[in-house]
Amino acid sequence: MFYKFNSLLWSLARKTRSTRFFFKEDVMKRAISVLLLATTLSLAAVASLYAETIYVGDRLVVGIRATPEAAAPSIGNLTSDDPVELLEEGDVFFLVRTEDGTEGYIKKQYLTRSRPKNLIIADLEKKLAREKKALADLKASMSSSESDLEKNQAKLNATIEQLQQQLAEQEKELTERAKGAENLKQDLAEARKKFNNLKKDSEDVISIVNERERLKQENAGLTDELNSLREENAYLLRSGVIKWFLAGAGVLFIGWMIGKSSRRKRRY
Repeated sequence: MFYKFNSLLWSLARKTRSTRFFFKEDVMKRAISVLLLATTLSLAAVASLYAETIYVGDRLVVGIRATPEAAAPSIGNLTSDDPVELLEEGDVFFLVRTEDGTEGYIKKQYLTRSRPKNLIIADLEKKLAREKKALADLKASMSSSESDLEKNQAKLNATIEQLQQQLAEQEKELTERAKGAENLKQDLAEARKKFNNLKKDSEDVISIVNERERLKQENAGLTDELNSLREENAYLLRSGVIKWFLAGAGVLFIGWMIGKSSRRKRRY
């Protein structure tokens, strides 16, 4: 149909050229091309209104054979996306075991190691359901968390206010302590002055104590010397008494002897 329409347009163009219209050939070609494109799009739009929608189906039912032969009797059936356990690979048939324990042969053209799209979609749907549930739980938790957050915010504000009051009290106390520290500083200066005076006085006391110790030592020496003199004096005193006693006794003895001898002379 498009070919006939194109031929008709070209014949019309030749007739138009033969009637001596003063159009250039390239302008005519461009106009015809635009007209063809518009006509094609219009026909495609009309055809789409009357087109029938159909779908491709890949749902298969595969028989399980007792032996690796196409004519072997069927011992069961599998449908698309059913999982099986591979036991042995062959050129045409694979030996497999189904989930219920049935072992048999299936043509390898019906088997694939790739995970089927339906199972992937099912897994994704399950994952999506879990994510939705987790999202709902998260929203509920967030709602509860918001309530807890408001309560915690109120507690935090109360704590901040209390801390501010404590800080003001501590600043006041620090100011008072600073004043007390200034007074203590003055007292310390006076105490240092007194300490220096006491230190100076203590130095005099130390010199006095040293002089006292020296005098004690001299006194001890003099005491020892006095004791020795006393002992010597006592010895001399005892020696003199004995001498005088002996002298007196000698004089008495001599007198007694003289008196006795004089008595004898008188008798004769």
